[in-house]
Amino acid sequence: IYPNPFNPITNISFSMERASDATITVYDIKGRKLESIHDGFLSMGDYSMIWNASNYSSGIYLIRMETDTFKQIQKAVLFK
Repeated sequence: IYPNPFNPITNISFSMERASDATITVYDIKGRKLESIHDGFLSMGDYSMIWNASNYSSGIYLIRMETDTFKQIQKAVLFK
C-alpha cells in the first residue's frame, strides 16, 4: 500500500502467483466492513488497485486481501 499514510487516495499493489478468486476489503479499526475494492476472479500476474477514501475520516483502516491460498491484512493510515 503506497503512499501510506495517504490523503485521500492510496494504491494497493500485489501479485497473483496463480489464477484464483480474490477479495480486497476495507475495514475500519473496529472491524466493521466499509467497502469491497475487488471481489472476483483474477488471473496470474501483477495488479494495482486504487482506494479513494475521500468519504472517510482520518484514521487507521485495515485492508484485507484474500485468495484461495493466501490471507493478509495491512494497515493504511488516512490523514486529512
